[in-house]
Amino acid sequence: MQRYIDQQLASIKNKLQHLLKQYLLLQKENQHLKNELEKSKTSSFSKTEHLENLQAKVDVLQLANKGLSNDEKQALQKRIDRYLKEIEQCIALLNP
Repeated sequence: MQRYIDQQLASIKNKLQHLLKQYLLLQKENQHLKNELEKSKTSSFSKTEHLENLQAKVDVLQLANKGLSNDEKQALQKRIDRYLKEIEQCIALLNP
């Protein structure tokens, strides 16, 4: 009878050790995921700021476009197109 009890206790001990190992691994993975999430949030915030700055530049250029010659308007339009392309790339980076 004592042998059976000892076996059961050993089995419970092994299961508890296994659960503890799993728990520690999950804690480590959880911390890693939290760190990755924080990096992603920081990156997203930075890209959003960059996008807002580019949009402001486009707005300023569009306002400045009103009193320009045709050649100047074409050059300005090319710059705006480049800015818009850059904005679209930023948006694509923000949307995984």
